[in-house]
Amino acid sequence: MVYIVMDLEWTQSSEGKAGAVPGMPFEVIEIGAVKLKEDRNVISCFQRLIKPRVYKKLHYAARELLHIKEQDLENGGDFPAVMEEFLLWCRQEGEEYRFCTWGSMDLMELQRNCHYYEMDSCFSIPLFYYDLQKIFSIEYAGGKESLSLEHAVELLGLKKQEDFHRALTDAEYTAEILKKLSPDKLRQYYSVDYYHAPLSRKQEIQIEFPGYVKHVFQRYETREKALKDRAARIVRCPLCGKRAARKIRWYSNNMKNYYSLSECKEHGFLRGKLHVRKTDGGDTYIVKTIRRLSGQEAQDMKDCCRKQRERKKKHKAIK
Repeated sequence: MVYIVMDLEWTQSSEGKAGAVPGMPFEVIEIGAVKLKEDRNVISCFQRLIKPRVYKKLHYAARELLHIKEQDLENGGDFPAVMEEFLLWCRQEGEEYRFCTWGSMDLMELQRNCHYYEMDSCFSIPLFYYDLQKIFSIEYAGGKESLSLEHAVELLGLKKQEDFHRALTDAEYTAEILKKLSPDKLRQYYSVDYYHAPLSRKQEIQIEFPGYVKHVFQRYETREKALKDRAARIVRCPLCGKRAARKIRWYSNNMKNYYSLSECKEHGFLRGKLHVRKTDGGDTYIVKTIRRLSGQEAQDMKDCCRKQRERKKKHKAIK
């Protein structure tokens, strides 16, 4: 296994959302990456600037944040050529490789850029990768925070040699963090990218992690059809596979996330979460997570749900 620690820099429409190209909110202008062996020793590095073709004028935020000049981008390569070169570099060792990123956005935006240039075959489907931000949070922050790259570097006491917000520099910092992560945590908490959501029931993805199970369901034309999928609403125990008894029916605060509480007679309480997402093409799909809860956590969830229902009743009475 070879690790490709990747970072991107991008720009966007200087006119804001009104000037954005559908399905491509950000245009990649730099790719930086560090390749490491499984023993975490660095093999080589990759860095290329890309000449923007869609958002030719750098967004003011990109000009302020990034250490890149527009005149440097004029000498950059075209995205398709740079992407082909990058993938060739990834495959040079002849071994299986897996991308590592800080957060989930880089791979999503890279695939959007590939789709714009009709290069959809660049990545495997489903695309598994390591979200080092998530794994770092689990190992060093109890899984409660999504820390910035700079904050993580400071927390580990790593030496700051270059400014942040250049693709190769950030990839190098991320690679140093990778070296500090537990190999067991890395193996246990891999991620799956959602850009190519499953098209059918056969393509659905189910992954088991310590303490919880994640299921990515097929696409539907509408939100209503997705939420009517009986398989999505049923909660099964991740340990024995039996259907759990519902204690709290599915409810939501924001129409994006739905929650329920169930109980397996043998293995205790389970929290169900349905995260409703949309593809760039407008289809809806659901990511379901089933997590085991302690008795106190289940009681806290019951109390929270009861208070929410009381607030709704009070609000209706005032109306």
